Amino acid sequence: MTWTTKHLGFCIEKGFTPTAIKFYEWLLTQMDEGADEIIDLRDFNKWVAAKRGKPHDNRIVRRAVEQLMEAGVIIHAKKFTSFVWKWTVKSIDFLLNPKPKRSQKRSPIPKKQPENPSNAEPGGQAATADLTTALFGVDDQVASNLEQCLTLCEEAGINYEPEAAAEVLAGVDPEDLKKALALFHKRGGHRTTRNPEGWLRKCLERGWWETRQSTSLIDVLLSLKKMMGVE
Repeated sequence: MTWTTKHLGFCIEKGFTPTAIKFYEWLLTQMDEGADEIIDLRDFNKWVAAKRGKPHDNRIVRRAVEQLMEAGVIIHAKKFTSFVWKWTVKSIDFLLNPKPKRSQKRSPIPKKQPENPSNAEPGGQAATADLTTALFGVDDQVASNLEQCLTLCEEAGINYEPEAAAEVLAGVDPEDLKKALALFHKRGGHRTTRNPEGWLRKCLERGWWETRQSTSLIDVLLSLKKMMGVE
């Protein structure tokens, strides 16, 4: 089954995480909509590792599956093990038009797919970044970087609302974000930070990871003296 702008638009509307979007895209390379198939989640992580160098945390993958189930994308799910499932993927046209009687008048909709060149690409090869470009006019590299940043934040348990994510992460180099998140974890992470989203925003704005690792006592005392107005 081909990944299309319809699928991506549905994911955006439902607020899927980047991992959930990627899992949905991958799933359509493994099975046809409406068919029953046995899926091993470890195969998805192998695919992820081949593309980005390392797999996702299993908890994040399971959460992605839960999102697709909650949205009605995955139905009739039967669990064999924590990784092996059997399920059906609902048709995107049915997801977009859940009432069959009303959708009969909209039968021409599937015929519009060939108008978009990206829809003709086989089995998930139409990259999310390319589809985002087609929908929003965003440069491929910008979309790719943003997707990486969203995934990194998701893995770190830091989640932004769409508007905040656009403000904080647009234009951020994923490598800089990795350094910022490394500093976040070094300083105690969620255990010591009450507002991780706000902390990360300031860290990226001020480049805290670039500051020197230690500050001498004399520098601190001089700064304190200046603050107190002592000559």
